[in-house]
Amino acid sequence: MDGVHNKNTKSFKVFLAMNRLTVLSSFPQNCILSLGKIAYKYKFIILFIIVLALVIGQIYNQRWQGDFWQHSAVVAALSDNFVDPGHPRLNINTPYEMYSPYLLVLAFLARLLAIHPIIVLSSFAVLNLAFWFYAMRFFVTRISTAKDTPFYAILFSLVMWGPYPWMWSGFLHLKAIGNVIPYPSAFSIACTLIVWGWAITLEGKNKWVKIFSMAVISGIVLLSNPQTGMGLVAGLGAIALSRLAKGCLMPALLICGAVVGGFGLAQLWPYYPFFDVVAPGKSVSYHLGNYWMYHNVLLGMGPALLGLPLIISRLRYNRYDPMGYMAVMFSIIYVYGYITKNYGYGRIIVQIMFILHFVLGEWFARAIQMTTSGKLMRFRTAMIFKFTRAVIIAMSLYFLALGIYRFHPGRDSTYESLTFLKDYVSSQDVVITGLDNADMVPSFGGKVIATSTNESFVSDIKARCDEIREFFDVKTELHARELLIKRHKARFILLSKTNPDLTENLKNELRLFGITVYRSNDHELISIASEIF
Repeated sequence: MDGVHNKNTKSFKVFLAMNRLTVLSSFPQNCILSLGKIAYKYKFIILFIIVLALVIGQIYNQRWQGDFWQHSAVVAALSDNFVDPGHPRLNINTPYEMYSPYLLVLAFLARLLAIHPIIVLSSFAVLNLAFWFYAMRFFVTRISTAKDTPFYAILFSLVMWGPYPWMWSGFLHLKAIGNVIPYPSAFSIACTLIVWGWAITLEGKNKWVKIFSMAVISGIVLLSNPQTGMGLVAGLGAIALSRLAKGCLMPALLICGAVVGGFGLAQLWPYYPFFDVVAPGKSVSYHLGNYWMYHNVLLGMGPALLGLPLIISRLRYNRYDPMGYMAVMFSIIYVYGYITKNYGYGRIIVQIMFILHFVLGEWFARAIQMTTSGKLMRFRTAMIFKFTRAVIIAMSLYFLALGIYRFHPGRDSTYESLTFLKDYVSSQDVVITGLDNADMVPSFGGKVIATSTNESFVSDIKARCDEIREFFDVKTELHARELLIKRHKARFILLSKTNPDLTENLKNELRLFGITVYRSNDHELISIASEIF
């Protein structure tokens, strides 16, 4: 009996050992599955944290460019003088179309907290990102019942673009979001989603509060970013038409009333004449600057085009679908802009992309629900779902890699070499500098004679650019340069090594106009002698 007992004991020990090995061998798999379940449960928060990390990386680097310098110059000008700021960058007193309620608030904070305009503007990137995530969820949950639609709508807005997406304000994909999220356009997009959400759910006791709020916010968006404001108004018009087609006259009239109220408020804005910017034929530079909205369209939109048949399907299933009406309305405006050459209306493609991302995200969320609940898909639907899932994974990895490359911490600041200007130049001093630096200089103090960007209310901007090129031309005589200094009452000349026309002989000639007050490896600042002007 002892032998049998020992044999059974040994067998039991072998069984325990094998069981432990089985448990240990399955531990990594179980751990991965558990982490996967946790990640899927908190995917919305995880996505926000990933994008937030990229945005914080850009804020840390302070690697700003493009429109950032127009916005920061506005904040600087308004914080210096709220009543009559003049042009924020040029040495003239004309209206400027980027004086917006959004930047006015930032200017107030910059002055109240004594913080540099660049820091205030860049820090608002975090608030704008959080606001955009909230607004996306707010709108999507009011038009879709699929649980995960908000997550996929945001994810697709970040990654479902072509290989060459537009790198403009308002395009919130991962390749550009770090650069453009502080802009008024990002704030305006979030406001637009809130207003659309109210318009879709207008019934109830609070409808009059919603109408008033829609009018006020519409006016703010129209002034803060007219391109987004155009999309907001068009979207409200589409929602009103869908309500009207359904026989709901009163909601349609109330929505139209909110639009009229928004335009009325925009026209009362004291800093610039609103309609002179957005009306067809009024601002040629505004429309010419958006010419690229009609180039490389397919390469820009990319896999978002998978949503086109879904829009058609939605309208066939529900001929009152507001998203379908919005898609049609936006497309008409986009084509109109091309036909009439009012290319500014081409910026409506941002809203077209949003509709595509939304309908694709909702379809994918419903497909996910079917697979997790064990429901069988038709063969064609299953193949489309697998293909779409593969595209989503590929585009997510591609755009995440682009985002990390562009916004990872440790990249050089684009303006650090110019910060010395605030110690020498006051807000109204005129600085003669090349067009390579002219966009950035007003953010640190002073005005310039010309910039490389279009201006809606400056008719002689081309002539001003020619003046600057002539000033730094080696063939220009000293007398001609002296006349330009007197004409513009310039106080400083800023020399930059990035200007290829600056030879050593030219630098020596320009030094004759005053004394060098600052010199570094990148720049030299010459204070012009007072007797010259």
